[in-house]
Amino acid sequence: MESLKYVTFHKCETLESYNCTNTVERLVISTCASISSLTFSAMQEHPCPLTELIVGDCDNIKLQPKPIPAKELSLSRLTSLEISGCKNLKSFPHEHFQSLTSLEELEISQCPRLDYSFPCGVWPPNLSKLRIGGLNKPMSEWGPQSFPTSLVDLLLFGENSGVVSFGVADAVRNTITPSSSSSSSLSFLLPPSLVSLTLHGFTDVESLS
Repeated sequence: MESLKYVTFHKCETLESYNCTNTVERLVISTCASISSLTFSAMQEHPCPLTELIVGDCDNIKLQPKPIPAKELSLSRLTSLEISGCKNLKSFPHEHFQSLTSLEELEISQCPRLDYSFPCGVWPPNLSKLRIGGLNKPMSEWGPQSFPTSLVDLLLFGENSGVVSFGVADAVRNTITPSSSSSSSLSFLLPPSLVSLTLHGFTDVESLS
């Protein structure tokens, strides 16, 4: 199927693996309980044409290949990436974020077993919309995040986050502004570039700068 560009798998309960070919531009995999392997055909000469990848409610999914040189991963044309509700996903190649220069929208949420090193503070350089939370590492332990100045839309999921207050990061010093009531690790710094902010499920939050 050399002309195939858009692929969706929904409630395919016995699907175990899928190798995304070098023609697919949009891939959606949702509520496929048995799928454990998602791979991408590597191309040395040209990047994969995939621009949108959505994976949701796939408990056994693994993203492969595991950390390899970014030029081999070849997902530089990706503009939208969404991974949510994957309860047993343990690893994610966030080491390649800086190479995803086309990525504008990113969601990684409700993946409670994801590698504890994520988030590590590094994000795609041209990211404009981010939805994130419900991960292995509590938000209160994320530390300083080098959000790009292009980030204007942020949604945070606060279940078990440990966050009690929000401040605004100083654009120069990346420190909390004086107007915030707390400078402890329980305070999360928001980027000053935001136009839209949504906070969902933060049951312990007491203040917002």
